[in-house]
Amino acid sequence: MCCLHSGRSAFVFAADPSFSVIKAYDSAFNIPVVGAAFANRISYVISPEGKILYSYTDSDAEKHIENTLAVVRKWREELPSDFRRSAY
Repeated sequence: MCCLHSGRSAFVFAADPSFSVIKAYDSAFNIPVVGAAFANRISYVISPEGKILYSYTDSDAEKHIENTLAVVRKWREELPSDFRRSAY
């Protein structure tokens, strides 16, 4: 798996050309007779502590950013004020 990290944000994006993570998380889009062809489009919001706060599956990319950003914003608002000023 290779990861891309934007210097401006803490969001990590990943690619899985070997299908190892796709298979481990049962996220393959299967085509009858062919089998696993590619990954379903799945977005996760995972806290710094490793807790999955949200997952969203939809082949249409339209709502992924909007939905995940809303969850991140809500999570940040719920942090104590001294944590909000830190790296989170």
